[in-house]
Amino acid sequence: MEQFKVGDRVFDLVLQEWGEVTSVNNTPTYPIQVLFNDGELATYTAEGMYTKTNGVPRLYHQEMAIVPKDSLERVVQVRDHVNDNWEQRVLIKSLPNGTALCWCDAETIKEAKDEAETTVWALWRELSTESQKVKLTRAEIAEKLGIDIDQLEITD
Repeated sequence: MEQFKVGDRVFDLVLQEWGEVTSVNNTPTYPIQVLFNDGELATYTAEGMYTKTNGVPRLYHQEMAIVPKDSLERVVQVRDHVNDNWEQRVLIKSLPNGTALCWCDAETIKEAKDEAETTVWALWRELSTESQKVKLTRAEIAEKLGIDIDQLEITD
């Protein structure tokens, strides 16, 4: 993983907020300080974790944080340990280390619209295509793709 440097533009996946690294010091626990666009300050481990107990980074350089335009939120199955039962959650992004960033308690796309908190799951898999049906309006598709609705043409 690339080291964080003062002046780096970074993105916190949980906060869904852009910021800039304002200091990197030699403290052993949280050496990275970030000032976010909303004026808030936060500190992170050298690996980009918000707390040492997280085990998963949530701070990334700009190129790591961008979600591809063809990547739509979708329902997947998640669990933390091999022996746990699979649960359904709405996937936001597959992280570089293979884990899944999901909306906390949202089991459907509709529930995800009201969810504000996220969590990371160690194991995840796609639902079978037979059980997964996604209904989206043209406006929702255009919004997800980051384009104007007039630029969207749906064909079979």
